[in-house]
Amino acid sequence: MPDNPPRGSVRPPSAAVDAAAQSLLTLVEEQLPTQFPPGEDEWHVYAAAFVCRMSELVRSIFVLMEDGRTIDGGLMLRVLYEHVVKFCWIAADSAARYPVWRSDGLVQRRKLH
Repeated sequence: MPDNPPRGSVRPPSAAVDAAAQSLLTLVEEQLPTQFPPGEDEWHVYAAAFVCRMSELVRSIFVLMEDGRTIDGGLMLRVLYEHVVKFCWIAADSAARYPVWRSDGLVQRRKLH
């Protein structure tokens, strides 16, 4: 193994992963629940829901991993990754991207029905 492997190619210590996840969960617990006044930008409501959902995915991953269900934990990690990517894509330019995302969701819901 090379002396200086590329970043991301070595798994971080479990304690570091646990600390980072716990920091996220603590941050969410401090901010939620929250209220949104009438007329609030709709994206802010969805953003809070995204973050809450992502924190619950982190909790689920912990439970699965502690139970030795690493494959299930890995699957949940993939779901978390997809949520994070989608959230970041929308949040990077929410004024332009949120309406596109929401519109596509409505189209998909109509197809489902």
